[in-house]
Amino acid sequence: MEEERAAAGAYPLSAGEVQKIREQLGRLVAHSLFRNSKRYPALLRFVVEQTLLGQDDQLKERVLGVTIFGRPADYDTGQDTIVRLTAAEVRKRLALYYQESGHETEPRIQLHPGSYVPEFEFPDHAADTHPAPVASTPLESASASLPAEIFVPIAPQPPAASPRGGRWLAAAVIVVLLVAVGGLWRVSHPTDRALRQLWDPFLGDSPSVLMVIPDLNHNGVTPEPAATDGTSLSHLERDRSVYFDDAVVAMRLTSLLTRRDRTFSLMLASEVPYSAMQSTPTIFIGAVDNPWTLRVLAPLRFHPARQGTSWVFSITDTQHPERRDWSLDFEQPYQKVSTDYAIVARISDGLTGRPMLVVAGLGANGTAAATEFLVSPRYARELDPALLAGSRAKSFELVLKTQVIDDQPGPPQIVAETAW
Repeated sequence: MEEERAAAGAYPLSAGEVQKIREQLGRLVAHSLFRNSKRYPALLRFVVEQTLLGQDDQLKERVLGVTIFGRPADYDTGQDTIVRLTAAEVRKRLALYYQESGHETEPRIQLHPGSYVPEFEFPDHAADTHPAPVASTPLESASASLPAEIFVPIAPQPPAASPRGGRWLAAAVIVVLLVAVGGLWRVSHPTDRALRQLWDPFLGDSPSVLMVIPDLNHNGVTPEPAATDGTSLSHLERDRSVYFDDAVVAMRLTSLLTRRDRTFSLMLASEVPYSAMQSTPTIFIGAVDNPWTLRVLAPLRFHPARQGTSWVFSITDTQHPERRDWSLDFEQPYQKVSTDYAIVARISDGLTGRPMLVVAGLGANGTAAATEFLVSPRYARELDPALLAGSRAKSFELVLKTQVIDDQPGPPQIVAETAW
């Protein structure tokens, strides 16, 4: 019955393909990225099976909340975001799984932002074969002891082994990905002249660069929600965990550094010593959740600031302190966020006495847009030529704006700049 078609919403599959997807689902939920949690595999299983049964039209936030997480039929999806948070984490873990070596020939199950309906892809060379169970790799074996909290879960899960071992593995995974992505970009993307002029004053003759990334346990900006049912991120022992989005930013920056023959090191903002930043050019990732970014930008014209005791953060312009429109409300449901802002700053000699580069969005989408600005030649070409052709010691600050659609940033736009 291989030619019999199975109803799968917008993805009509043969009976053989349906079997392959179910086998792949089994591999995924048995992997260490999923098996230490109850919620992630529950959501993944449900959306995949409903899609295979042709019932993907039922995959709505409220239906998932009621069916999977036992919420009442009239629960407030604006206040209780368990479905969106769980789906976001499932997307990230799927991406991590397929980045691991050994999964290249497996069918791909993807859950794109803004949708709870999975998409299925079959590698051409594996379309007519049933892939054998994937042998456990050293990375997977080691990550079996990884606490679920490492990858930003929705509820705390008991660690299976030493927390320090798990945290070290998470750091190792990030570093390995940084090196791998950097190598790929180096082969395929020549460095543009305008991009060189943008980066040269920062890099100078230094052979290495330090990147300082926020950590979840010391960000100081996560609002304490009223809910006490254990579904909020703020109730976790996050320890030395980092945001997945910040890790992606670090990967993109590393790819450019690799093309420029620079090595790198990565440190948490809560742990980096001041002396480390005095010895090498430093990139600060994130704005309000990175205390070093706040210290670096505090004396400059543009800097992040909190509006009173609210959870609204904005970029302040000291020349126009009445301005409040470059802002982001951290308590606003993510689907209502339509705009994010960021600061990109290149500082030749400031707090550390060494060149500094700031990549600081108010939210994750702002930081992603700022990163795109720094790694894409097209945006370097849009800069004021005086910033690129001037003195190698020239410092500048840019305020960027990005439109956000389905929790994804659009192209960065310069809305303000200053140089000195």
